[in-house]
Amino acid sequence: MTAIVKKDWFIFGSCISSLVLAERLGSMNLNVVLANPAESWGGVFQGIQANKERFDCGMTNFEFDLFADHSSNINEYDPSLKNNLGRYVDFVKKYLSEFTDFHRLSQPRMFFNGDLCDDLLLTNKFDVLSRLSLAQQQAIKKELEFITSNDNKVHPSLKTNQDSIHSKISFYEASCKNHGTTFHELFVEPFFQKVLRISTKNIPSIFHRAGWTPLFYPETLLSQFSNTPQKLKPTYFYYPNSTYFGSFIESIENKLTSCSNVKIIKSFQMKDLDLSCGKVASLEGKIKFDKIAWGSDIAALADHLKIDMHEETDLKKKRANTTMCFLKLHRENRDFMHEIITDLDSDSPFYRVTNQTLCSNINNSYDQVIMESSTEGWQEFDLDNQSIFSKVIKKYDISFKSILSYDVKSFSGMSIPSSLAMERFNKTKIKIEEQFPQVFLIGKSSGYDSNTLNDQIIQSLKIAAQEESS
Repeated sequence: MTAIVKKDWFIFGSCISSLVLAERLGSMNLNVVLANPAESWGGVFQGIQANKERFDCGMTNFEFDLFADHSSNINEYDPSLKNNLGRYVDFVKKYLSEFTDFHRLSQPRMFFNGDLCDDLLLTNKFDVLSRLSLAQQQAIKKELEFITSNDNKVHPSLKTNQDSIHSKISFYEASCKNHGTTFHELFVEPFFQKVLRISTKNIPSIFHRAGWTPLFYPETLLSQFSNTPQKLKPTYFYYPNSTYFGSFIESIENKLTSCSNVKIIKSFQMKDLDLSCGKVASLEGKIKFDKIAWGSDIAALADHLKIDMHEETDLKKKRANTTMCFLKLHRENRDFMHEIITDLDSDSPFYRVTNQTLCSNINNSYDQVIMESSTEGWQEFDLDNQSIFSKVIKKYDISFKSILSYDVKSFSGMSIPSSLAMERFNKTKIKIEEQFPQVFLIGKSSGYDSNTLNDQIIQSLKIAAQEESS
């Protein structure tokens, strides 16, 4: 085995957190060994190769306009408090500006009852309510008047309180007690089931953003039926000035590889990871480190460290199956002229359709379109049948004859969270932090629901800021 190489930091994982932390520490002239067990960086943010092109994995964007007063102190960030994420997105925007230029997209549109209208679920625009029948509008208004005139223990404003019951009740119950049953059955339940293929009764309210379904204040909804409707802050998304979203990842990696004090390795022997002595064996030789950041599965680390939970622990989340169709369209026809469309209707299995080429604002001779569906929905519609597929995509003004090529891929998609799994995850995390305080848990090991791009980048920027000030 080769000579011992002294390194200050050892970072494991292929997630955005691992890459960003390595880049920040490397830019501070600290010695870093970065172990990436995957073939690429960033997971879904990197995209996928299909039709000999780089496609995004569905709607993938930057989001810098989250609801919160901005903070100037990143050291206060706590990844377990998702409601505070918006306070730190300015740090993300500034960091990403070093690696890519980006532009703001048009707000997503939405199919509801066969009509294309402003999106309700992603952009918080309520124009669709005026398209409802008078009877539906009156039913929603009556239910909201009852809700707002009574004590509401599951009001969305209470969900982060220490004594909140949102982790104990279902999303169905919380939605009905804040939106009313009519609104829930029209907008929330259909989209949730299209994405995750389970009922809102089977998921705790605290995870209401699973499947991109919101939990609105009842007062906000009720005001839409008055002469002074409340307008929420517009939700905007941003895209790199590049042909695919993950191009910024490549830019970070390029900078990283130019740092002589950063060494990237593809594998190491997990059984030889010794946190007590700060060393690990790899194919490149023995590595010694002072600090370690773990950006991979927390269950694997807990198992290696022999963390005893005194109970049968399943830290792996159940996931919904997702099927995506990647289309390469003849641009002369310009069939699908929208950047992003969400679809609540049952006449199509697709819950979202994205024109990646329009999002990129790059002048290509063809359009790349991604159509997202649950795998079960795809199979129910038998979209392998050309005549059925042609009929479904016609809804989006896409003709089969305009397709230059297409590819269909299935994945283990969005996670289906549960309170029990979150509780067990948190117990494991606490034990690791107590017994091995030298380990920095980043990426998906930092929090049960730490998956967003903003979250992962902020985590690493916080650690780098602490390291710089120490």
